[in-house]
Amino acid sequence: MPSIFRKHANEIDVAAISANGAVVLTVGQWGEANVYERSSTREICTLKPESPLHGKAAAPFGDGEFVTCIDSAALSPDGSVALLGLNDRSAVAYSTTSGELLATLRIDAEIGFGVVRAVKFSHDGKLAAVGFMDRTVGLWSTNDWSQLCVLQPQDGGRLLREPVARDTLVSCLSFSSDDEYLFVGIADETALTWKISTQEVVFEAKEHVQEIIAISVQNEDVTWCTTGGSIWHCVNDEKPQCFHSRSQLWSEGKFSKDGSRLLIRTKAGPVM
Repeated sequence: MPSIFRKHANEIDVAAISANGAVVLTVGQWGEANVYERSSTREICTLKPESPLHGKAAAPFGDGEFVTCIDSAALSPDGSVALLGLNDRSAVAYSTTSGELLATLRIDAEIGFGVVRAVKFSHDGKLAAVGFMDRTVGLWSTNDWSQLCVLQPQDGGRLLREPVARDTLVSCLSFSSDDEYLFVGIADETALTWKISTQEVVFEAKEHVQEIIAISVQNEDVTWCTTGGSIWHCVNDEKPQCFHSRSQLWSEGKFSKDGSRLLIRTKAGPVM
């Protein structure tokens, strides 16, 4: 085993490497990040962030005290700054040379349990992106750590399938090579891309996670509805169009014989 990782007895949960390859960061324990100089394997510093909730508030899962966890990490291109996503709806930025806390990044005024699974620096190192729930991303300037914007899509909290614990959690982030666009992957297997300069969604992939529950074929016209509460229509070989979308989950559907009416049973139970 390389000496750089010998202190990790079991497994490394989170890791990062700087774009220049000079600095490596590993998280072998939930609340501790170790930063190394890659060429010499010398440990530069150990970062141990502590949430204001640490030891004071019970976590939502289990009866014990809140324990600060590092759920994601990124290094600036030159390795001088580490960005760590925590489990209290925030990320923290540290200097890897001095171990100094530079900034705490959050969009919620209220501190509470919430995993930050995705953090990322832009290629030029000028932007820091942090992913939150409701498909939301915050952008900060690394110059003075001021918040630049919050990218929150319309209906960001909408569920598109059977709910699980972290459906709308941002799970991965990636900047385009020119830092003009930000790709956002979400835990429910959906994704979207933002144009940063205009703060517009230019691409969204979500229909693939929905299942078709009813279909009507009338000559060359095809209409279908999905578990995500959407109704689609297509004529011949034209591009399908979504002409109806509800922010609710559907479990069953039945079209009338001529396809003009639709009976729906929602996941919540009511029939429409």
